[in-house]
Formats: sequence, C-alpha cells, structure tokens
Amino acid sequence: MATDDSAGRPTGFPNTRSLAHKDGPLTEVRALVGGSALLPCHMDPPIEKDSTHLVLFYYSHQGTPIYSLDSRGSVLDNAKHRPDERLLNRAYIKTDQGQRGLVLEKVTQEDEGDYRCRVDYLGSPTKYFRIKLIVVTPPDKVEITSNFDGKRSLIGTAGPYALGTRVVFYMQSDWRISQA
Repeated sequence: MATDDSAGRPTGFPNTRSLAHKDGPLTEVRALVGGSALLPCHMDPPIEKDSTHLVLFYYSHQGTPIYSLDSRGSVLDNAKHRPDERLLNRAYIKTDQGQRGLVLEKVTQEDEGDYRCRVDYLGSPTKYFRIKLIVVTPPDKVEITSNFDGKRSLIGTAGPYALGTRVVFYMQSDWRISQA
C-alpha cells in the first residue's frame, strides 16, 4: 500500500491528506466475530452531473488508506480496487445503490475501532464519514436457572409449575461487547 509523503499525502493519490483531522457524521456498526460488516460510505455525488473519482478508507488515525477505490477515467462500477495486505481476500468495497461501503468478512476482534471514509468527486468538495465498528463476541455458554430449581441448570423445558406461581428465571453467560 502507498506510504505518506512529508506533507501527509498518501503517495499515488494526488491532493489527498491524512484523515486524522477530518470529521464527518458518525455511524455505529456492530458485527459478530467471524461474521460480516458493512461500513457505510455515501459515495453518491452531491450534484447530478458530478462523478465519484476516489474512495479511501482509513483505520483509526493511520495516514495510509487501508482500502482505495479509484474510478478516475472510468465509472464507479469499473474502478480499481486496492486493499491493504491485511485485508486481502476478506474485504471489498460494495458500490451497489443503497448498499455502498467497505465490506469486511470474517470479522476479528482486531477489526474493532474507528474507520474513516473519504470520497473525492470530480467537481464537488470532498466528503468525510466516520464509522465505529464494535465487534461482539457471542457467548460460549449460557446457563438458565430459576428461583424454584436452586442452582441446578435448566435444560430443555422448565416446570411444571402450579398455576399462579411466580417463577423468576436467571440467565448467566460469558457474553461481552468490548468498547473500543
């Protein structure tokens, strides 16, 4: 992947700068470990006769894009895709209407964090979008007990209980959501 020059511009992408200082609207996305996530990015030009030329995704405050989509000289659907080495074979930019953004497959805990999307147009000002990816690790074990069954785990069905009996069920798991 391209590296930054002394002015903070990724080489190979003229007139681009690091996103470390750019803000845009924040979207929160949750994904399960091992699942897929769409990190949305609004690529449509703000005016009808304009066109999208370059889409850059950054992770955290890194100055080098982790994924670029270069449609200069072509249409967005025929753009050149350039993923960072660590995203090979598990990420792509989806350009379908209504579902645009970076798709991460086989999500890992290390994917969690803040992403930024930069969209350059032929004539319109550049737009920036922020995405926070929260990775959820599902529980390995869930245990259900009730106030009638003591500490014995319930498996299958519970009861029978007399009509009108107040039964309280308790669930315990190792489920967790980390906070980036």
